[in-house]
Amino acid sequence: MDSETFSENWKNLGNLDPGSLVHSRHQLHQAVQLVAAVGRNYHLPEKDDPFGNLEWLPDINGLAGWEVDTSLGKIKCALNFDSFNLQFLVDETPEQSIPLDGKLDQTILQEMQNSLDSLGLNGSKLDLNKPYKIPEYKIGQSEGYAINPKEFKEFAKYFGNANAVLKALAANLEGASDVKCWPHHFDIATLITLTDTGDPETSSSIGVGLSPGDESYQEPYFYITPWPYPDLKITRLPKLSVGHWHTEGFVAAILTGTTLLQGGSSDNQINAVSKFLEEGLDQARKLTAS
Repeated sequence: MDSETFSENWKNLGNLDPGSLVHSRHQLHQAVQLVAAVGRNYHLPEKDDPFGNLEWLPDINGLAGWEVDTSLGKIKCALNFDSFNLQFLVDETPEQSIPLDGKLDQTILQEMQNSLDSLGLNGSKLDLNKPYKIPEYKIGQSEGYAINPKEFKEFAKYFGNANAVLKALAANLEGASDVKCWPHHFDIATLITLTDTGDPETSSSIGVGLSPGDESYQEPYFYITPWPYPDLKITRLPKLSVGHWHTEGFVAAILTGTTLLQGGSSDNQINAVSKFLEEGLDQARKLTAS
């Protein structure tokens, strides 16, 4: 992959140990459910929750949900990672802000409903129900959110970098979807469809994205996932010069934050990601074709 297509937007990582970000990741994961709720509640429900997904907005260093048409303009809800505020944007301009620090979700929900009323929507329509389960965090439920500016800004770098990388990748690959963050697993990704049978289970594809961490890796990591998974009883996975193969529960090429940061400088980080994507995608295509 040509690193020049995203290098100018890359922000150097490494101010914090990737493995130390777990609690802040939990907070952000819980908080983005608030953002997703706006798009989900003010559009007609559809299979696979398409209006619940999010996009990265570099101008506010945060994730925004789907826009909703009102008499005042097009409204979006976003989570600003730097300030840890919910923001309501009208025609892309921030108009109202709700600080999350110290609050529970039910308090925030009431403030969101009031804001939506003032912006021309029926605030009572907003609820926090979702068509999936996430881990049962105490944050936002029995414990108030607690802002951690340094860690949230480090996550903003991971998401901002991934957004730039994935958009550059998707722009040059046939069959690549828009780059979206899915609030269920909280990863930002593009899906490259290789063959489409009309059924995701029998179609072939490659998922490329960044996870901020999960039960498999308690730190951010880039991944490349071939689908269908290769049969590991008969297939020997090729060696990767950058990253490694994960085979427990799912099959994917993985580049962890810890490995990425071993390069040190921005140039070395960019080169590592570029090499990982180029090599991993090539191997994933071969695995899906075998």
